[in-house]
Amino acid sequence: MGVCIGVDVAKAHLDCAEGPQARVKRLPNTPAGVRRLVQRWTKLDVDRVILESTGQYERRLFEALADAGVSVVRVNPVRVRRFAEGMGVLAKNDALDARILALFGEKVEPAERPVKTPRERILRDLASRRRQLIGMVTAEKNRLEHAIGWSARDIRSLVRVLEGRVERLDGEINRLVAKRASMASWLTDSASTFSASFAPSTRRWRVLSEFAHVVADASNGCSGEI
Repeated sequence: MGVCIGVDVAKAHLDCAEGPQARVKRLPNTPAGVRRLVQRWTKLDVDRVILESTGQYERRLFEALADAGVSVVRVNPVRVRRFAEGMGVLAKNDALDARILALFGEKVEPAERPVKTPRERILRDLASRRRQLIGMVTAEKNRLEHAIGWSARDIRSLVRVLEGRVERLDGEINRLVAKRASMASWLTDSASTFSASFAPSTRRWRVLSEFAHVVADASNGCSGEI
């Protein structure tokens, strides 16, 4: 069994414990700091890396590790705090938290959940930004009900700008979804063509066909979320 690594995430830095008894090392929570950790941990026998959900400050490291094939789990801070209290640990600081997270990984073995692909992350971010803009449009229109003169004209101008941004976002979202659907369609068509050209028992083309259907299903599910 590999080592469980605990990472206490802050806005500016990452405190890392490569095991419950390991010396805690601090690195900056920057692209360069994350790259150093990924390079190191891809060379180690890592069972899993445990991070707490910290309002997106952990996202850069979480996604970089997942993309590199390192098992990484994001856990609820409340669950880890209760675990620490159950172990009799009431003190709290960054270094101690990192060791507790490593111990939590060893003892609880939290399950790794499916990680979104880079394209799915982009779509998620675009959808989130669209909701923010819609909220801003709604807020400005509500203010317009009681505005007069210059203020009313300024609000109408801002609403037009925001609605234009929403349209641009809709176009980008539709482009990404259509691109994914097109890829799925191409794979399905290619699998059908190859299957017709080779014996039905040929394992390679059976696998290709199955993979094409999986991609098509994923694409349909993605467009449904948007």
